[in-house]
Amino acid sequence: MNHFYTYLIVCRRRGWYYVGKGRGDRWEESYVKYSGKDYRLLVWNVSEEEAFAVEIAVIAVFRAFGLKLYNLTDGGEGPVGHCHTETSRSKMRLTHLRVQNLPHIKARNRESQLGCTLPLIHRLKLRQAHLGKPHSSSHRQATRESLAREDVKLKKRQSTTNWWQRLTEEGRKEFGKKVSEGRLRKRGGVSSNSTPQLETTL
Repeated sequence: MNHFYTYLIVCRRRGWYYVGKGRGDRWEESYVKYSGKDYRLLVWNVSEEEAFAVEIAVIAVFRAFGLKLYNLTDGGEGPVGHCHTETSRSKMRLTHLRVQNLPHIKARNRESQLGCTLPLIHRLKLRQAHLGKPHSSSHRQATRESLAREDVKLKKRQSTTNWWQRLTEEGRKEFGKKVSEGRLRKRGGVSSNSTPQLETTL
């Protein structure tokens, strides 16, 4: 069936690329894995053999021009259809969790994802996956604290605005004058109403 494609991931590391073959959402997995900032579908709606052929050709061209690739092989591997057993998947899951929780791995992943914008279709899928899921107690507590801080800030801004509006025109001028004098004193200057004192040398 002609439902395969060949894709190119432009990675966040300058000059690095990844070329792959897949179907369905395969390109999205590679986009996240290699910290992509852009992607291209080179061919689509082709057979697996044709997608492999394009993958091999593109990798060869990129290497001929000295471009840096995450691909470790010349392409054409990884035919679809293989299914891991549940035991094998559990082992791989545990290994992945252990590795991803190492401090230097977490720091590297955090740095690579800074400023990274996921494709719209990926964001919509994440949103759909989280709809209806209850938040944890710590998440709800953090949300309440954040809303409380925003409420305090809003009340302060409203209080300042109301105070300023209640001032008469004369009061506003007087307030501005005091602020100006205070700034002058901080800079070591002298206000217009103060009398300078002359130092005398004996």
